[in-house]
Amino acid sequence: MLGGFLVATLLAACSGAGAQSTTPSAATPGVSGAAPTQAGRGAVTGGGYVGDVCGLLSADEILEVTGLDVAIGRNATPGQRDCEWYSDRGAVTVAALGGPPAFDGPRSLNLSSPVQGVGDAAYWVGATDELVVRAGPTVFSINVDLPNVRVSYDDAVQLATLVLPRL
Repeated sequence: MLGGFLVATLLAACSGAGAQSTTPSAATPGVSGAAPTQAGRGAVTGGGYVGDVCGLLSADEILEVTGLDVAIGRNATPGQRDCEWYSDRGAVTVAALGGPPAFDGPRSLNLSSPVQGVGDAAYWVGATDELVVRAGPTVFSINVDLPNVRVSYDDAVQLATLVLPRL
């Protein structure tokens, strides 16, 4: 989880996303336990996704993909567009990182490996077990933290395929 936070912070700093304003969701921001709905979708601007990040995945979907019986998703970092779902065995974090400039942060530092077939472009940051995806004007990351269990690459890719049509 700390590694994901570090990459998200680095990407936000590189993209200037912290200076961008966001539009609050009509739903309660930062809380999600039910299945995502069409009405829960957020807007996408030149600066990326500005909807309710916690509405992009449900606890049931996370359970099905990762085996983690997670609690309701909550905003993880005040002032950032992210959501974390926790269980006693691990966590899943999704972060909206801003627009296309946010995609090049760790990639330009040779910290990543390209991933084919996910969004318009994607890469895996092995040091933090984080998948970073660009889809049109949106860049997001997914971190599946399963300590002492296994590398979470496949789970992150599966979750990204669920998130993509909801952007």
